[in-house]
Amino acid sequence: MAERQNWPHLNTGMKPQEALQQASVVLLDAQIDLVLPAVMKGLPNTLYSTFEWGVYRGVPPVATFSVQANDESVFASVGFYRTGDGAFMVRADLLGFEKRWQRNGYGSDYARSLLDLSVSLGASRITTQANIDIGSYAWARMGARPADPEAVKISLLERINTLSDEKYWTADEGAQMRRCLENDDPDFMYQLASQIAPDRAPQFEKRLGFELLSDCLIGQFAWEAYWDLTESAYLESVKARLRR
Repeated sequence: MAERQNWPHLNTGMKPQEALQQASVVLLDAQIDLVLPAVMKGLPNTLYSTFEWGVYRGVPPVATFSVQANDESVFASVGFYRTGDGAFMVRADLLGFEKRWQRNGYGSDYARSLLDLSVSLGASRITTQANIDIGSYAWARMGARPADPEAVKISLLERINTLSDEKYWTADEGAQMRRCLENDDPDFMYQLASQIAPDRAPQFEKRLGFELLSDCLIGQFAWEAYWDLTESAYLESVKARLRR
């Protein structure tokens, strides 16, 4: 679990009121009140004592809202910014749970809450760096798309070759995964994440997508991911995947 001093963008030296005022430059005043209940809705039911607004004074400036449980077993940080053309974006910065909270659906709950909040705020996209533990796999399973598809395909092909060369996978399993990279489907990450090895009994299921995208076999894989909130059919497909 990451230590709090490593959280990106969080300007803890800024006075709370100053941070809130600067965040209002990015978020309309009326919208700020929506953030806390939406973020908390997706988190485990425990005691929280840290609720902080911060501002990263970069280009563009990013307003961040961060929460942490009393016992540091849960933390979340979300950012808000506007691009040069005025598009409003939400950034899923960090989400972390200690093991007792993991595998209980809280990641999906939080993602649903963040999606609902972003739609309410009129955001164009939710962006994130999909990495850490199973984060790369989880975002792919939730239908996120890569910001740079071609670069991601090149990196994934290298991982597929490594998994095949080191005999984690058979030649047929490697070929099965390569086929997912050979088309122009913008949702190829979801297709990859959904792949399982054929001809296996359910109790011996081999999740190829998980092995490729998580750090369980050959180390972490990171990719810049996004949900496009302006494409209605795609947005509905994301919502459907989050309901599963």
